[in-house]
Amino acid sequence: MIEWLQQLVAQSPETGWLVVGSVVTAAVCGALTRPAMEACDLSVGRWPAIMTLVGLLVGAALAFSMYELQCQKTPVVLPSAKWQDMRIVYHAVCLGLLLVITATDLASLYIPNFVVNLGIVIGISAATFSGELQTEHLWVDCHAVRAGHGRAAVWRPANRRRIASAIVD
Repeated sequence: MIEWLQQLVAQSPETGWLVVGSVVTAAVCGALTRPAMEACDLSVGRWPAIMTLVGLLVGAALAFSMYELQCQKTPVVLPSAKWQDMRIVYHAVCLGLLLVITATDLASLYIPNFVVNLGIVIGISAATFSGELQTEHLWVDCHAVRAGHGRAAVWRPANRRRIASAIVD
């Protein structure tokens, strides 16, 4: 399965990432909707099937907008090519978790803790492991932009004196 997907991404990156985004989001929705509904003491019914279909559609839209439309490309954050593409997988997982939360919230006005905790663990561990999944840096000096210094200076220990002097001036 993985070799087939790697060949698809190598031959046609647009189609490959579209498939990856939709399948990952649908897999998360399909796997977690049933336990989430049971955690809220709800009858499962058709929710897993519906959320899997919604995950397919919304995951494909996410992958298309990220790969084709470059919706998360910013001049400040420039990740490596590998992590630029892996953002699609990361955001597809997060989107799947949000869709599961939406399903349980619509059905019962409850959000199961295990879905939220899973999202926290995935978010923090993936961001720590890669270091390049953010869309925007956490610390950006907006004063440098207002003062006419061009791009916003990223807050790093090496930039500390230069940023501090730009704020004082």
